[in-house]
Amino acid sequence: MWATVQAVEQMEERLSQFIDVGLTPDVVDLDAAAGALRFAHHQVVKLAEDCLQKSRDELLSSAYFYELSENLQTLLNDVRCAKNRLTHYVCTVSQTVRKSVRK
Repeated sequence: MWATVQAVEQMEERLSQFIDVGLTPDVVDLDAAAGALRFAHHQVVKLAEDCLQKSRDELLSSAYFYELSENLQTLLNDVRCAKNRLTHYVCTVSQTVRKSVRK
């Protein structure tokens, strides 16, 4: 039982530190970062805040962690799709510019 309490305290401390640091503009230059990165960063901080609050309210369960895992996987997939769309766009623009230069 003590190990569980200690693990929860450690998790809460680490989540609090992550949230504090994660919200500091110096950590991620949000103006220079792509929109997908800003969105993902914001979502991860929000998930950490939710997890910390659930822990403080003693509402953590395996079902919650399963849902959290699913949400993180969905976020990862969304970011990958956004990255692929951006890559396709950059390639298309690059090819168009090259064709224009050759003419």
